[in-house]
Amino acid sequence: MLQGRFWSVQVGTVYFIALDADDVINQLSDATPEAIVGYTGGLVSRDSDYSLVPGGSQPNLQTLWLERELRKARLEPSVDMIVVSMHQTPMS
Repeated sequence: MLQGRFWSVQVGTVYFIALDADDVINQLSDATPEAIVGYTGGLVSRDSDYSLVPGGSQPNLQTLWLERELRKARLEPSVDMIVVSMHQTPMS
C-alpha cells in the first residue's frame, strides 16, 4: 500500500527524499475518516463529533522512514547535499 508514496534516490552526490504531502494532516482538526484514508499513523476516535483524528499508539510510518533515510544519508560519505520535498500523490 505504501510503495511509491514516499521515496528516496541518490543522484551523484545529492540525496533526494520525496515525502507524501497527503500523509501530513495534523492541521486538519476536523478531519473525517474519508480525509485521512492515506494516513500511515494511528487514529483515535474523538468523542465530541465521532471523527477519527491522528494519534494513538501506532507511530506515523512516513516519519519513521524519514528518520531512517536522513540517518542513512548523513552517514554516507558520498553525499554532499540532502534535498527533501513534498509531493501530492496521484490518489489525492
